[in-house]
Amino acid sequence: MLAAITAIALIQGSSASAGETTAAGRIKADQVCANCHGLDGQAASGGNSAMSPKLTAQRREYLVARLQAYRSGSLQHPQMTLVARMISEQDIEDVADWYSSLEIALSGNVTRSENDLDPGALAGKNKAEQVCKHCHGIDGRSVPDEDTATVPYLSGQPREYLVDRILSYRSGRIDHPQMTPIAQSLSEQEITNVSEWYSGIEVDVLDFD
Repeated sequence: MLAAITAIALIQGSSASAGETTAAGRIKADQVCANCHGLDGQAASGGNSAMSPKLTAQRREYLVARLQAYRSGSLQHPQMTLVARMISEQDIEDVADWYSSLEIALSGNVTRSENDLDPGALAGKNKAEQVCKHCHGIDGRSVPDEDTATVPYLSGQPREYLVDRILSYRSGRIDHPQMTPIAQSLSEQEITNVSEWYSGIEVDVLDFD
């Protein structure tokens, strides 16, 4: 009986701790992330929002890894490097917990028949089936496993952001063991098409207030 009570207490403590971390992440995200990414992760409108990735329901492992890379300097960005260095390791964990906890539904391109897709989006879907699906999923949200835990979700990302990111891999400005050769195998039109496919998958945030 004592063992059962102890187990229940540990589970309740873990749940409370997780809830507190998510709440702390929401507060920190409102302070340092929302201006560009939005508190709901859907990228604030106006300004340079087209180049700000959406963080809604993004993988926790990916968010932590990316923020730590900006913080260490292994990945450089004029704004994100500064932001990542002014927050603590715990803040990074908390913010990742907040954005990864958001619940979503997908619509847009993934709910349309191929006859209803724009030609560019259809071409992008076909190319994504060939070169993107294994890691990112055809809907931009591949099933998490050990190999893809730090692979970002692509669904609903701004088209301009996706094009810029793939071109950065293609040019060598960002070096990545998988993405660099894949990007270099794509034409500029194929990059545009793939970006049109994934950006046209709409991400609807559920129960956010």
